[in-house]
Amino acid sequence: MENISKRDKKIYAIISVFIVILIFITFLVSSNELFQAYVNDKVLTNGWNEDGKGYYESRLLGLEKQASFNYINDNKTYPASLTVSSFKTLFMISEKELIEKTIQTIESNMKKMNIFIDKDSEKQGQRVLNNRHRTNYVVFNASKMINDTNEKIKIIGEAWNCEKSGSSIITIGFAQTTNKSVYFPEEIYVEDFSHFAKIIKDPGNTFGFYLDSPEYVFLGDDGLIFNIICH
Repeated sequence: MENISKRDKKIYAIISVFIVILIFITFLVSSNELFQAYVNDKVLTNGWNEDGKGYYESRLLGLEKQASFNYINDNKTYPASLTVSSFKTLFMISEKELIEKTIQTIESNMKKMNIFIDKDSEKQGQRVLNNRHRTNYVVFNASKMINDTNEKIKIIGEAWNCEKSGSSIITIGFAQTTNKSVYFPEEIYVEDFSHFAKIIKDPGNTFGFYLDSPEYVFLGDDGLIFNIICH
């Protein structure tokens, strides 16, 4: 009887430990809800809209989560898009790792789209968004062969940690700024920055000082990334 009693105690101890672990995991999962960052609907103007092809993934029994919204412009002449991704992890990603992950994602995504990135054009910096978060951004010039013509493309990646929601945010936007098929030989060839400007503009004119265009194009408070809501 004594041996049976000891065995029962071990069984009860194992069950108790299992229950404690289960409760702990349940607590972590329930407290690890992901607030999915999104662009404020008020600034989805001039042909911009959410395309409905969102993405959601849960890993490690729900302890890690990732979700994305994708926004596109209806203008087919100068295609443009913006992806807003939110990450919830057990330990928040550092800002350095976050911008590195952003650049890696840009390189991977553009390669799949046959877009060539001019690495020498890379510019990095920081700014403060309407949601009060200080971000790290990277901007690239790029190009793509379309109908035997080399068209110009602008790319931005921007990332930050949102302490209030406990999530990390990565945004990647790109816009084609040329389309030589719409120009006649006698017309003056210029780049159209309007869609890219809509993605990146802010009241501080952060990008107007070094992108090759009139500064006022990137000045305004209705930029998509500037108006992302993350908590």
